[in-house]
Amino acid sequence: MDEIIARIKTAKEARTFAQNAKTLGNVAAEAKALDRAMDLQAQEDGFVTAAQVAIARALYVYEAEQARAKGQKKYLAKRTRNMFRVHGPLLAAERMVLSPRPSQGYAVLTQAGLGSASFESIIDKYPEEFSAQAVLAARARLTGFKPQALISLETADIGASHVPPPALDPEALLFIQRFKDPENRFQMSWKPHYTETIALVREAIGGDRLAEIVDLIWSDKDNGVSNAGQGLLGQEAIDSLRPKFEALTREIAADASPEKYQQVLLRLEEWRDEGLIIKLPRLLIGRAFAAIHPLIYHTLVVDDKQERVIEWLRAKTGFSSPEGNWAEKAVAVAQHLSQIEFFDDESLERNMFPWFVFEHLRDEDRVVPFRAGHKERPLAATAQLPAAQRRILLRHNKLQTYLYSLLCEQYGKDLVGTEHPTGSGGYADAVVRFSNASCFLYEVKVSLTAAGAVREAVGQLLEYAYRPTGLEPEKLFIVAEPPIDSVTAQFLQRMNAEFGLKFEYLQLTLPEDI
Repeated sequence: MDEIIARIKTAKEARTFAQNAKTLGNVAAEAKALDRAMDLQAQEDGFVTAAQVAIARALYVYEAEQARAKGQKKYLAKRTRNMFRVHGPLLAAERMVLSPRPSQGYAVLTQAGLGSASFESIIDKYPEEFSAQAVLAARARLTGFKPQALISLETADIGASHVPPPALDPEALLFIQRFKDPENRFQMSWKPHYTETIALVREAIGGDRLAEIVDLIWSDKDNGVSNAGQGLLGQEAIDSLRPKFEALTREIAADASPEKYQQVLLRLEEWRDEGLIIKLPRLLIGRAFAAIHPLIYHTLVVDDKQERVIEWLRAKTGFSSPEGNWAEKAVAVAQHLSQIEFFDDESLERNMFPWFVFEHLRDEDRVVPFRAGHKERPLAATAQLPAAQRRILLRHNKLQTYLYSLLCEQYGKDLVGTEHPTGSGGYADAVVRFSNASCFLYEVKVSLTAAGAVREAVGQLLEYAYRPTGLEPEKLFIVAEPPIDSVTAQFLQRMNAEFGLKFEYLQLTLPEDI
């Protein structure tokens, strides 16, 4: 009988076999067939490794137990399945295990005598597949014994848990809506890079291969978590101290607490004073904690920039910041953002959002900082765009790149920037900045007619220009390929004359070789 069950190829066939065995009163064969069905279902659902299959089985057992308890024929754990889809099964399990409170699944399974199917038990069984912090948390919940590293982290969580729940004002909601747009560079460019880095770090730590990620964390300029800019120590310094940095990485992996952050900060101060390194790399230290513990720390790893975002969160979401170092405040910020429903299943987006906010904050001169230049956006995004939308995006990118070249020829490349923050959560396709008080604003549209381009662009341009945080441009350009017709031209002229607006239409014709 066991050989027959082992030869079953699909979950559906295994469930049919189990039903037939039940009808015949063969309880043992029924149980073995159902067990086979879960393994096959996991494989059919895309779970590959032993740990992934075990996690899938845990989900199926939990859903079956909930269906039984609720008297339903079928029960779907939609939230957990969505977390699997967004994060992958391993990171999703880590998220739930690292939560200070046991998940509903853990409670349901342990009460039903099925604790061996819990995520905690699976992480304990396959520690090489998970982060060291997740293994500590899983074993602490299973045994009731909490190692000091976990106690330190939970102490930090307790402080953050007293932060009042977010109370979003309309401006905060607008920022989140703009941030979640699958076509902005945060979603299209940064998120895939960030996701890849976190996966590499998690796999290296889980496999105790920390030497593989020393450069990724400490010496790469842009590692997908944060751009180190001028904060790098230099490859020579990293190479000369490689064993020390490997040991430091191991320590951070074992202890995510703000106390450990402060200890690392003081140790690198000693290295600087001893002449081992040329400066105290605060940004790199914060980046290390953010890369190794993405469930706890966001990516805005510079103290003064985080302070400016904290001011915005305080005004727009009711955030109350604790006293302390960058890490203590970062834990509180991440905890606060996690309470916002738009981020509760998406820690990586939650971690990117403070940077998005910072880009739109005005400086001490009350202007959105200008950065000249252009980086053509990739054609792939983390969101699955329909084919027609991808074609439009491709055409838009070509038009934007060509527009940038024309504006550079006309005004000089130091005055031209693309994807410019508008202060309201949007990004202008192009800006020519003559001074802090003078600029031209451009919005590119892909349309079959000038009228269609105007219809789509006018609202964006007005918002980018005239919201309280807007750019206040001297001219607003609608950029598209079709020639403008007389009716649309008259429409723009009337808006300009009657309402004092500053619209102009700019027709672009792409060269044949683009």
